[in-house]
Amino acid sequence: MWHFLGQRGAGLYAKKSFRLPTATIHYAPDRQARVERLGIEVWLDGRQPRIRGRTRLELSMLTDTSQLTLDAAELAIDRVTASLDGLAVDTHQVEFATEDTQLFVSFDPPLNARDRLSLEIDYHGEPRRGLWFVGPNLFDPERPSEVWTQGQDDDSRHWFPCFDSPNNKAPTELTAHVPPGSFALSNGELISHEEFADEAVFRYAQKIPHATYLISLVVGDYEAIEMRAGNLPVVAYVHPHQREMGERTFENTPEMIELFEQRIGVPYPYARYAQIVVADFIFGGMENTSATTLTDQILFDAKHDADFRPVAESLIAHELAHQWWGDLVTCRDWSHAWLNEGFATYFELLWREHVDGPDEATYARFLDLEAYFAERYRRPLVERTYEEPIELFDRHQYEKGACVLHLLRHLLGEDAFWGSLRHYCETHREGSVETHDLRRAIEGATGKNLEVVFDQWVLGAGHPHVRVSGAWDVAGQVFALTVEQTQRGDGVASVFEIPVDVEIAFEDGVELHTVALSARRQVFRLPAPTRPKWVIFDRGGHVPKQIDSRLPATMLRAILDESEDVVAAILAARTLVKRADPASVACVMDALANHAFAGVRAECAKALKYVPSPDTLEGLIDAVLEDGDPRVRRAAIRALARFDADAETIGAFLIRHMEIETSDYAVADTARTIAELRAPQARDFLMTCLGRTGHNHVIRAAAVEGLAKLRDASLLETIAVRRQPSEHPRVREAAVSAIGELARLLPAGRADRLSARERLEALLDDSWLRVRIRAAEALGRLEDPDAAPALRRAAERELDGRARRAMRVAAHDLSQGATPLAEVKAVRDDLDRLRHAQTQILARVERRRKRTRVGTIGDASGGEAKKRAGDAATDDDAPKGAKKRKKDKKRKKDKKRKKAEKRKKAEKRKKKDKKRKK
Repeated sequence: MWHFLGQRGAGLYAKKSFRLPTATIHYAPDRQARVERLGIEVWLDGRQPRIRGRTRLELSMLTDTSQLTLDAAELAIDRVTASLDGLAVDTHQVEFATEDTQLFVSFDPPLNARDRLSLEIDYHGEPRRGLWFVGPNLFDPERPSEVWTQGQDDDSRHWFPCFDSPNNKAPTELTAHVPPGSFALSNGELISHEEFADEAVFRYAQKIPHATYLISLVVGDYEAIEMRAGNLPVVAYVHPHQREMGERTFENTPEMIELFEQRIGVPYPYARYAQIVVADFIFGGMENTSATTLTDQILFDAKHDADFRPVAESLIAHELAHQWWGDLVTCRDWSHAWLNEGFATYFELLWREHVDGPDEATYARFLDLEAYFAERYRRPLVERTYEEPIELFDRHQYEKGACVLHLLRHLLGEDAFWGSLRHYCETHREGSVETHDLRRAIEGATGKNLEVVFDQWVLGAGHPHVRVSGAWDVAGQVFALTVEQTQRGDGVASVFEIPVDVEIAFEDGVELHTVALSARRQVFRLPAPTRPKWVIFDRGGHVPKQIDSRLPATMLRAILDESEDVVAAILAARTLVKRADPASVACVMDALANHAFAGVRAECAKALKYVPSPDTLEGLIDAVLEDGDPRVRRAAIRALARFDADAETIGAFLIRHMEIETSDYAVADTARTIAELRAPQARDFLMTCLGRTGHNHVIRAAAVEGLAKLRDASLLETIAVRRQPSEHPRVREAAVSAIGELARLLPAGRADRLSARERLEALLDDSWLRVRIRAAEALGRLEDPDAAPALRRAAERELDGRARRAMRVAAHDLSQGATPLAEVKAVRDDLDRLRHAQTQILARVERRRKRTRVGTIGDASGGEAKKRAGDAATDDDAPKGAKKRKKDKKRKKDKKRKKAEKRKKAEKRKKKDKKRKK
């Protein structure tokens, strides 16, 4: 499951501590019975958001009881009948009652363990969760009608009575009575399809047991895009007008299936694999067994291929991987859900490695790690203390979980890692697992005891913070590498014990050493007969950590200039920019222009924003104009936001460049940058962008964000209009956040500030989930304690756990008097402003010096100009100036030569990558 497209839990958990004061400890529920088979029959008329249904459960009792407890939320139970060991029980004796989200069925005499019970429950309802009705409305009368379900984590109870926990797995059958001419998709094989005058009936059977939250139903007007992976039927369902984009979006699914089968060593387990897109989906995707549901925002056309294919295919790969990790092998309870989500996230990287090469996979893993670092708290991967399960679906569960799996792959080696995963999958297929089952499977397959790794990285919180320094000892012919672990915090190990690879490069080759971290401070004396060109701690970046490098700048420049280690190059660029000496900055600029890998170039652009100068400005503009990878252009465009001394010039350049820019996402970033610069052209440009949509309305949304960055309270009404339901959800979300940003500028007590707060409070009840979340976050940042009661009331009536948590976090922070995140951000902003001001002053001095020299000659006319030029030629400083010009000429020549050499290297590397892919 993905939270939103490209956003897994981002922004929902601003609080420094994961655990809210009202959180409690959770364990897997007791099981009164084993579900041998689950049958569901539903009737949907398509005109009303109502359901009528019948659930049949075949149970083997595990305990003696006089009362059976099922989950059923907001459903009206019409009748309950039962038969025991094939004998009918009088209907009057099967009494039932409902309370909150549960159904209680009483038996007199009591049931005994090992009894076999058949239970049939008739019900009806108008679900507010679990089953969603989407269709034409006042603002979009042509919108297709859809009905779709979403069960994770415990919402299936909203559309049929069941045992709604992940450790209850059973074969299922689903029969759907839908409007005539409609298509219905559910889990497993289509057993029958009949068309009648007043209805169509679809019957599906899923023979392999699966968890209740994975049961799915989607109804609408769909076309099938049929494919095959070997003998396996693979199909994608889209609405007729989406077919061309659907064919492009899903074309690589069969190849993904074959790759995952080969790596896991376990064939795809189900009869077929289906994917279907729906509107207004409350997640990015959901891995319903054999029938994945995806947001329709995943679709893209040829224009957006370069920008969006990696995002879309990551989501497709993620949900496909769940068919093994989550569906076939399922976490026993949600505290162990990283076994589902961490695995699926890691298989996104596996696909990236397969299709784009190891550097792209390494870079994607690096970005995953950065996303985890950005989370404002640290918690164990296995966490039992929470209010509701959805809170656990954060950057820890997805990104950190994936990085821990990669660490295991690195520690075990290729054959042992994949052999362990195969053993784990085969041992527990169709069953439920906890984290210790994975550790034991690894031990069973390899003989290796990884308790220390699991204790520190999975059951413990945090990760190492490492300070690395060192010096070459010419007399001892060793390099003394000093490693200090500086991490601290509740539940964080004071010392992470882990082997780490260290690469030492010399003029004649590279040596690899492995050092064992086992203390807060260690000095490793590594053989070095000559002065090393560079030393890389943790070659390949396999260990999840944050690193503070104190190694010499000459080494870092050599890494960025020559090493093929993507992570080491990125970290070197960041550190060199902090050092800020001319040679280091020039090295980063050279890498921005010439490095063979686009991810490194993009990170160099991001780093250079901290050292604004005429030279870095020129380098970033060159990247915007010349780089063929949209990621690099976008990073360079965003970096230009720091050059506010040249706001008008940069604004004019970017607006001209937009005439030839092919990436909608780069145009959106341009809107943000021009707004942050507050360039004179910003307002007009942003108003123009409001008239453009772009892929998934990304340009229009960025324009709304940009208007807020102008910090002009008079724009509040212009922005507020964009919150209306007639707008695209992405635009509405941007507008809600923008209202909060502008309202913060207004003095307390002003009527328009109060009006903005009231608008945000009203949006806490909006129909679109993400708008409600954004409204809660905006109220929290508004720092108005009077908003806290409205947030608490909204949290009480909120049905979605993500929105509820956002409301509770905002209310809690407001009651504390200030938003912790805002305080931290303010300090960081102040530091950034000081650093920015320093570099800007230096840049202005340099610019003024150049203007003065040029102006002395250039402002004169005719003979006076010649006279001054002649005077300049006979001046005492003329030889120095000539020398400087000669040096500059030579430096430019050398730079061109280096660029040419690096381009040749890059071309060779690309050819090698193509060969490797073939």
